[in-house]
Amino acid sequence: MSTVLQFFACAIGGELKDGGMNINTTLLSPDYREHGAATAEYAIATVAAAGFAGLLALVLKSGPVQTMLTSLISSALSVVGQ
Repeated sequence: MSTVLQFFACAIGGELKDGGMNINTTLLSPDYREHGAATAEYAIATVAAAGFAGLLALVLKSGPVQTMLTSLISSALSVVGQ
């Protein structure tokens, strides 16, 4: 059995037996079945964050909120300018 084959078999979580890959320990292992799960979770979190940012942009563009923010910033700048 080649050392290179043993290395690659260990790298994917399997083992070589009688010159062939033991598929039960490789493809059906919990680690292999969850391969890419973290990536999917990051994708879902990114989509949720983008949706929240869009909702926040809509709220901040509304008239009453813009008026409130403008008056807040104006009063803060007038206090600093004294």
